[in-house]
Amino acid sequence: MVSGFFDPRAAIHAMKGVPPRVQYSGRDGTYSYVVGERDPHTGRYVPKHTPLPFGFRAIVDMGTAQRGFMSYKPFDDSHLVPMHQPVDPNPPGPDYARVIRFNLHLETHGPAQLTLSGIIAQNSVFALFAGYQHATEAAAGKIPVWMFHQSEQITLRNRSGEIHWAPRISTCGWVARDVDRWGARTVPVPVAQVGNDNGGIPPLLPLVDPVAPTPTRPLPPANDAAPPANDDDPFAGMLPSRDAPPF
Repeated sequence: MVSGFFDPRAAIHAMKGVPPRVQYSGRDGTYSYVVGERDPHTGRYVPKHTPLPFGFRAIVDMGTAQRGFMSYKPFDDSHLVPMHQPVDPNPPGPDYARVIRFNLHLETHGPAQLTLSGIIAQNSVFALFAGYQHATEAAAGKIPVWMFHQSEQITLRNRSGEIHWAPRISTCGWVARDVDRWGARTVPVPVAQVGNDNGGIPPLLPLVDPVAPTPTRPLPPANDAAPPANDDDPFAGMLPSRDAPPF
């Protein structure tokens, strides 16, 4: 499972086939925008990092969010599954890491992917995904706009007070999901909560917990919106997020 702008065959050998990506550093809590740039001396593609200042915004396509096991060398993301599905607890091999992955559209740079392998970073975005599952905007087929704030330091009591960086991200708005831009959904639209104590939404299974595979739940009928009037600007028509949590 790969995005439409990603050529995994080329990525096996070089940066040529790797899509633009947002890279989070657990060492200092910073972000950078990374693309493959050709070295004029060697002809090989090497990563070019551009720092992203805190406060940048990105549309996050929850309709194609993924999680599971992934290997970078050699590249293999065939074991990722849609976010709402359980993950086999057994890694396919010794070089595989647990990850979650989102397709983004950065306000300043355009399409990119965000892949997180650290448990602390994953927990931060799982909390956002849980909020998405309960949001009335999401039940209407919209996808969120995230703002990436300055990361914060946290202390791990179970590791003798070790200090680590954790992402600090908030949902600042919602936009209509343009199927022509993002492709078909692999993660269903959340079920509306009205008249149901739990909203009919199955609890999100943490990636770190072993879970047995279960049959895939069928997707509901497509209800993605038509493209916005200004198709060149995916942020056009963004609705601000409400101050109060939706649940």
